[in-house]
Amino acid sequence: MFSYIFMKILESRPHRYDWGIDFLTKGQASKIKGHIVTNYVQSGMAILDVGCGTGDLAVRAARTGAFVTGVDISEGMLAVAQERIKKNGLENQVVLHHAGVVEIDSLFDEKSFDLITSTLVMSELYTEEREWALKELFRILKPDGKLLVVSEVRPKLFLKRAIYYALRFPLALITYLISQTGTKPVRDIAVEMRQAGFEITEERYSFLESFVTVVARRSTGAHLAAVARVMKPDQDRSQIKSLIDFCGRWFPNPVVPGLRRIGTPDRNSPVVVTGNFHLTVRRVEKALTSQNCYLLVVQSKGINVWCASAGGEMNTHSITTALKTSGIASLIDHRDLILPQLSAPGIDTKLLKKVSGWKGKWGPVYVNSLPESIANGHTKTEEQRRVHFDLPFRMEMLFAMNFLLWLFFSAIALTIHPVWAVFITLIFWSAGFILYAGYYLLPFKSGWSKALMLAIAAIAVFVGISEHATGSPWHYKGWMIFTALVILSIGFDLKGIVGGQTSEAEAFLHKLGFESFGHLFQSKAVHTGFITQDKSRCVNCNTCGMVCPVGVFGIVKHKNDVIIVDDTTCLKCNGCVMQCPQKALRLS
Repeated sequence: MFSYIFMKILESRPHRYDWGIDFLTKGQASKIKGHIVTNYVQSGMAILDVGCGTGDLAVRAARTGAFVTGVDISEGMLAVAQERIKKNGLENQVVLHHAGVVEIDSLFDEKSFDLITSTLVMSELYTEEREWALKELFRILKPDGKLLVVSEVRPKLFLKRAIYYALRFPLALITYLISQTGTKPVRDIAVEMRQAGFEITEERYSFLESFVTVVARRSTGAHLAAVARVMKPDQDRSQIKSLIDFCGRWFPNPVVPGLRRIGTPDRNSPVVVTGNFHLTVRRVEKALTSQNCYLLVVQSKGINVWCASAGGEMNTHSITTALKTSGIASLIDHRDLILPQLSAPGIDTKLLKKVSGWKGKWGPVYVNSLPESIANGHTKTEEQRRVHFDLPFRMEMLFAMNFLLWLFFSAIALTIHPVWAVFITLIFWSAGFILYAGYYLLPFKSGWSKALMLAIAAIAVFVGISEHATGSPWHYKGWMIFTALVILSIGFDLKGIVGGQTSEAEAFLHKLGFESFGHLFQSKAVHTGFITQDKSRCVNCNTCGMVCPVGVFGIVKHKNDVIIVDDTTCLKCNGCVMQCPQKALRLS
């Protein structure tokens, strides 16, 4: 368990991955690979290593004379694997594919492999993804072949399960803060393998029963039919998740990806796409109550659509995976998807069409406008393309983004004196209201500057009160310092949260060399410069205008000429650059 949790951190550092895993497992990871090669690999075998990582197992197997195919979704891990293959002179025996587990259906023919290995992959997938993957592995495994799965599982015995979760939680929290990822243990992978048509021949558990190695073969006479799995909107309701939505938006809050049936859709009903952030899903379901349609909830790691798309968590792969695992193709006759406009920074619609056959259309910014857009033939008004950071939104974000911060400061103040806790509460929410409600009225463009100005003003007030009450301007210096810290903390990412501008927190992390901290600060997604247009490449398709949420682009009357009309409003979200079919736009 320790090694697997920290494995997620090591995946973000491919060159250190093998050393780190061997260190954390005290050499057990290497022994497991050796056991697999010694007991299951033979010369001349065709082997598929799903989630091959840095290629350690693939190279070991290839040295015995086997022919190995490796599949992994991480480009960084594959780059290290390629170096290892070249170093060992095994280019003719090992082939690598950059693909997710759910994409293997397009890579391999039926009954292609003698042995398929999947090490620590299944617990990174949702139930529907595992179901799809196992059926595909069944399809491409030879009749006399073997499937070997190593997975994190939930212990069955209560005492072992309690110890497991007690040890796992702090490790999982540390892993998330560092690498912004995590896993969910499978309840019983052996049962899922049997349901996919496999016959279990060997099952070995670790001491806490939190890891299992399962060896299986194809069960004779197994017949697997693809069945669409459809959920109802009511299944997404959760009081705990709703509480997290409004009090703890620092953390991801996912629902299970998959297909929802809204109303009584037929084979021509629209298919709406959204991410699997709980608040978004519930609001989309509410807005579509009067519609007859399907809602396809795709993997965004429990993050809202805009942040997930900009940070790479919601992408073309997310959608193609959901299309396959949901079985939506068997329920409708068309191949059109209504995509969230704010997902434009992360979804390549041309690639989506190429790999899946589905065409993406951009819906309005706000889901409340979606029924009207659908009724008008999937068109959008100028207003429906715009994002608004109005007062109700800013007040919602004030509470959702700062409630836990207020608890933190209040707890510290309470250890000093109850009066301090009351004082900090008044200061905290008063300062928050001034910064969030008055964001567009306060001087300076920088959110940090606004917060600093307010902190200085608060200190000046304290100096005046202290001078008047005690004769000393710094008598209340403790309160002054605490107040300044509170105000500056509230304003740490003010510009990104309230104004929709390039996050100053992310830009700061970028300068320090960090890619991210938590799912909200993704410095790898920071785009700088100004939007520029190459008119020699532009074909005036106005795709940029359809996805821009702030009206940077416009059409010259009587000329049908798309131009940049106001680059000062650009949020640098990169949506227009991503979607331009002629690559005529860039941030420079």
